[in-house]
Amino acid sequence: MSPNPYLEPLHPVRKESLTPLERDLWRLGMVAQEAEILLRGLNHYNDASASLNQDILFTITNQASIIICKFLEVWNATGRHAKADPRVIPRRRAAQPILDRITVWKGLARFRNSILAHPYLTSDAKLIEPRVIMSEYGVPAFHAEILLLLQLTRGAVLVFLDGFQTEFLALWPLSNENKFVLDPSPGIQLGTQIDPELRRVLGQADESLRREGLTIDPAFGDEFVRRVRPPVDPV
Repeated sequence: MSPNPYLEPLHPVRKESLTPLERDLWRLGMVAQEAEILLRGLNHYNDASASLNQDILFTITNQASIIICKFLEVWNATGRHAKADPRVIPRRRAAQPILDRITVWKGLARFRNSILAHPYLTSDAKLIEPRVIMSEYGVPAFHAEILLLLQLTRGAVLVFLDGFQTEFLALWPLSNENKFVLDPSPGIQLGTQIDPELRRVLGQADESLRREGLTIDPAFGDEFVRRVRPPVDPV
């Protein structure tokens, strides 16, 4: 039996479908929440760039770049409400200095689409290296710059949502994660379960290799690890 078709949530007060503007207000709030969670984690450190190793920062800033691109996509969508609501244009104009600073990087969307969210292909299915986009199209190369853009993203959302306080606050109960009861199956829940599950699954893979008459060359395994370990990126 196929699962039930997904139904969008209704407005918490009116119990009706969200208006187009309300949909974008909620999406902006979700972007800000994602940005806040990431920044809150980094704020545990006086200087995250000095406290965290470069591999962790690489992962964090990649996620930050995805959030920034989400913001830009929703921000562009808010312009369609200008004719229907006179608050839209003044709020967008007020946030324009922030947008100008973020969009000095013209390759952000291309980097997200080809590298962060999809496996190294252009829109016409050509292979592309991450550093080509970074150098040719304009993508931040330093962790500090990306984290600055993330904070600017949060600021732009605040500028816009401040003009729609009543609407936004009425919508936000939709984002209450406390109402969800999460079931870890078919996965695991605790860090102590990682190693046993890893050994179990890799053991099954070893058995599959044996059935196929195959082995992993230890020398290649060492070389593989060496090749896929990139040089340390700048901070």
